[in-house]
Amino acid sequence: MKIRSVVFAGMIAAAALTASPAAAVTASCTTATSLFTGATSTCAGFFEGNLLDNSAADVAAQASALQSLSVNFTSFNDYTKIDLTDGATLIDFGTPLLGPTVIGIHFGAGSGFGESTGFFTFNFAQPTQAISFDIKGASGAVLYQTASSAVPEPASWAMMLLGFLGLGAVMRHRRQMRPLPQLG
Repeated sequence: MKIRSVVFAGMIAAAALTASPAAAVTASCTTATSLFTGATSTCAGFFEGNLLDNSAADVAAQASALQSLSVNFTSFNDYTKIDLTDGATLIDFGTPLLGPTVIGIHFGAGSGFGESTGFFTFNFAQPTQAISFDIKGASGAVLYQTASSAVPEPASWAMMLLGFLGLGAVMRHRRQMRPLPQLG
């Protein structure tokens, strides 16, 4: 009986050591979202370790966390990634963020969240270039989803204007080319 207890305890310890690090939530979303100067609407939680890379285990963990935020994970290489310096107060992906925006942030040991990764959804009503936050120890972020800006770029405006001018010219030409009534 004693041997079974030792074997059982050993199996539990082995299972604990081999468990996926993504399964362990290390901080509450409420604590983390209060540190952002944005409208965080949803949080998929904090997961132990740096999940923001392309290893098979981390890709599976990202896909699982993002599924709870209604994001269909494709390939890690499809997303915008940035490195953050310790003490950074802005996350700037170099593109305007609009509407439902999903990001992942890795926090180092000095962040107060331990070595962990958090996944968040922000909902921006106006295009926003950067997200402000007050968390030391953030080391990287990934932009998984954002809406594109509804305002066309100058080149698009020029093409639309040329198209309208072309349509106007064709309509004017057709109006001038009316056939004369037949005399009879």
